[in-house]
Amino acid sequence: MWRDPVLRRVSRFSGSFRGDFATGYTRVDATPYSGPSGYGWTSGVIRTRNRGIGSALTQDHNPTTDGTFEVDVPAGTYQVTAWLGDMLYPHDQVQVYLEGSQVDTVSTSGGQVLARVYLVDVSDGQLTLRLRDGGGSDPNACIVGLEIAGGSPLQAAGGEPSAGGELAVVAPADLQPIVAEAIADWSGVGIATEQLGSLLAVDFVITDLPGSQLGLATPETIYLDVNAAGHGWFIDLTPDIDEEYLATGTGELRAVDPRAVDRMDLLTVVSHELGHTLGLEDLDSSFGQLMSASLEPGIRRDPGAAEIDALFAQH
Repeated sequence: MWRDPVLRRVSRFSGSFRGDFATGYTRVDATPYSGPSGYGWTSGVIRTRNRGIGSALTQDHNPTTDGTFEVDVPAGTYQVTAWLGDMLYPHDQVQVYLEGSQVDTVSTSGGQVLARVYLVDVSDGQLTLRLRDGGGSDPNACIVGLEIAGGSPLQAAGGEPSAGGELAVVAPADLQPIVAEAIADWSGVGIATEQLGSLLAVDFVITDLPGSQLGLATPETIYLDVNAAGHGWFIDLTPDIDEEYLATGTGELRAVDPRAVDRMDLLTVVSHELGHTLGLEDLDSSFGQLMSASLEPGIRRDPGAAEIDALFAQH
């Protein structure tokens, strides 16, 4: 089932043979794909098993030697979590494919269910997951549950990346002061205590996002592109002050420091994605606000009137 708002849509599926199944999940047995439902198995011999032990999520599963499951989704980038394993028996060399490419090989012992998380770009309107036995001592690939979480990635604007200078990449150690300042900025506009708690609980992952994507927020994780889609990051060592920027009169700040002029501002991207965590949707790119859907190099944005109004409109 899809859950609103659209920017944090989540679809959850659970294989269920009998009895209880996990709350918030759509029951999937050997359900074949159909257009009206928008999900189901499209190939393979799919069976159902219930072990009678474990949680409502882990007690049952769908085993197959080679099966493909498809879900209709809008084009975009998705975080896919697959729970693999069996509450009684081991399964080795399970091959996992997303959108036709192998992304993992998983082995589980008896009584073990692993949650494996992947990031995948979908362009054809259907997210395709294939599970295949890759050999070993057991012929089955067993899936317990599947979660698909989508978001609206922040896009880099402003043309091709500059070729000059050393490309600045972001590392985990760079994030701590940036994230702390972004959360402080959101706290300063008057968010509620529970909203602050949701920001503090977010995990950050540095990865190679597709194309011109700078950042992507899913319900519990924010993904950041390692090199700002080829532009390089401006990683502010003093993010609580804006001495590298001057006000433009439109609410934005424009870089005057050469270190920031042609780079993407990491603070702005983190703040934007935290806005999604708070439930805010993207704005039109022409608005020039923090939640605008694209960002140019050398621009810094802070939470402003548009974001404050949207937050209070939620209540």
